[in-house]
Amino acid sequence: MSIELLQRLKNSVVNHATLTSILSHYRAPNAKIHRMVQEGTLIPLKKGLYAVPDGRHARPLSLSLLANHLWGPRLT
Repeated sequence: MSIELLQRLKNSVVNHATLTSILSHYRAPNAKIHRMVQEGTLIPLKKGLYAVPDGRHARPLSLSLLANHLWGPRLT
């Protein structure tokens, strides 16, 4: 089930809490997240924030989407 959920999240940004919730049926969800980063299934953006790439690289992640998640909206 967790792999199916990650398939739906292709080309999106996911936080650590969401991943932990999706992978809660694993004995050690943090270890699974670490393995997924090593395998290239997840791309770490910053602490607690990951990108789920499309395996085919057919449609790259939107730079504006990444920027919004990394720095948030500007309220100036």
